Amino acid sequence: MLTLYRQTADEVTKIISEITEADLARPTPCQGWDLRTLIAHQIGQLNGFAEAIATGDAPPSSYQLETIDTDRFEAAWLQATSALLDALESTAEDKIIQLAGFGELPVATALRMQLLDTGVHGWDIASSIGRDYRPDDAVVADILHFARLIAARPDASTAFAAPMGGADSDDWATALRLLGRQVAAGGEWLQP
Repeated sequence: MLTLYRQTADEVTKIISEITEADLARPTPCQGWDLRTLIAHQIGQLNGFAEAIATGDAPPSSYQLETIDTDRFEAAWLQATSALLDALESTAEDKIIQLAGFGELPVATALRMQLLDTGVHGWDIASSIGRDYRPDDAVVADILHFARLIAARPDASTAFAAPMGGADSDDWATALRLLGRQVAAGGEWLQP
């Protein structure tokens, strides 16, 4: 799972490297969030998870980043991704940590949560700049598994947007819909 996460993080990092200052104001599939807000959210999550995995716990403020500097967002992304990978590589997957909003869980579960978050938000980021992105098939399968669990919860819209109707033979499009994304059958963003 760590290898898949590293691969997914590398793919999304390449997309991040293509973003220009003008792109930061673009809308994203995350309703009400522009690209600047989405990237700040992702960096905050990466930092919070890294701290919780490295130390066993992190305060809720560690997961939040209000905004990003226009000229430093790529460096902040790289730093946060590296911190999470370092924490994951140096911590046993069965170690129990305290994760804000989720309680106690093993590092292996936190890793899978970040795999989902990075893959789905990687698609959000790519879509906002007109790029296609689809993670590796093994990542898609894992995300779809968790997307079904999330969508079945009565509070599904607290973690992601409310599930969208429709399903098809494409697992990636199905996973994205379950996580509240408006997508075409092939996984392209249907902008409002």
